[in-house]
Amino acid sequence: FDPRIQAQAVHTAQGYQQQISSAAGQDPEQLHPAIASVDNATGEVLGIYGGPDYISDQRNWATTPRQSASTFKAFALAAGLRDGFGLYNTFTGNTFTPPGESVESRNEFGMEYGNVTLTQATADSINTAFVDMTTQMEDGPTKIAQAAMDAGAPEGPGWDTNTSRISLGIAEVSPLHMAAAYATFANGGRAVPPHVVQKVTDAEGTVLY
Repeated sequence: FDPRIQAQAVHTAQGYQQQISSAAGQDPEQLHPAIASVDNATGEVLGIYGGPDYISDQRNWATTPRQSASTFKAFALAAGLRDGFGLYNTFTGNTFTPPGESVESRNEFGMEYGNVTLTQATADSINTAFVDMTTQMEDGPTKIAQAAMDAGAPEGPGWDTNTSRISLGIAEVSPLHMAAAYATFANGGRAVPPHVVQKVTDAEGTVLY
């Protein structure tokens, strides 16, 4: 652990907990901010914040899988590129009903974008474009799930490969594993598992592991 990063993680998480709860008129105890910082080249966990007090709440919220929301779209992007799409391929940015489904796919606040490139879809987090791309890929949801696992996000609750909306956030990933999976992109596409023990030595200092 890096003491400076760890201290900043605690300061930031606890500051947001009070700030957001006060603004929303909510009990701070019901908000669970979590932070994980990972060295993308080595997988070393540099700092992690899972809660303010282990005595009052033994759950480490940084290692607990939670709904990933739009952060999962990065894996859909990777899957699409691996499947042959390019950054300038276009998809629908408007409300539409995916083939074989009965429920409309729509964007936040009902926004309509027209046809958009994959680059714009990623930059603006356009739900419908990612659903459109997923439906155009053969077995798209499974490929997206596989891209997430290849990046380092372990399969968990909500990983439904029967829906074209898998990239929109129902899949659960812990903040620690999401940090590690995103570190894969920063590491040139090479995944390195996160870890908190650098090495193990005996009493004489000989490295055992």
